[in-house]
Amino acid sequence: MIARQTESNEDHSAEIDRLQSDVYALRDRLDQLRDSHLDFSALYRILQQGRT
Repeated sequence: MIARQTESNEDHSAEIDRLQSDVYALRDRLDQLRDSHLDFSALYRILQQGRT
């Protein structure tokens, strides 16, 4: 996407920001999972959060 923006001079900054936000949210969820020490009830809650 960044390369496409450079080639066409399109402004995709809002979409790039959204994707970066999604990446940070996924990283936070992975941190929650790691901190839960694979407690499966916590895993279920994390997965349910991802579906909403």
